Amino acid sequence: PSGAYSCPMKLFDYARCGLPVIVTALPSLQSLEVGPWCTQVTSPTRAAWSEALGNFRYQPERAELAREWSGQHTWAKRAELLRAAFNR
Repeated sequence: PSGAYSCPMKLFDYARCGLPVIVTALPSLQSLEVGPWCTQVTSPTRAAWSEALGNFRYQPERAELAREWSGQHTWAKRAELLRAAFNR
C-alpha cells in the first residue's frame, strides 16, 4: 500500500519549531494549506527530490509563518473539526 493518504506527523513538530520542511506532495497535505515554509515535491522521484534539495535556500522569515501555522493546527483544533464533522 502507498502512503499517499498518510499525514507526516513530524510536519507539525518541525513547524512548531519554525523549521523548514521539504515533503512529498501528499493528498493529505492539501487540506492543511501548509504555506511557503513547506516545500512540496510534486513527484516522488529521485530527480524531483534532487532538484528540490538543490534549490533549497533557508529563509529565516518563514520560521514565524511555520510557527503561526502550527498554532492553528493543534490536536485541540483538530478535535474541534472532527466534532463538527460528526455533529452534522
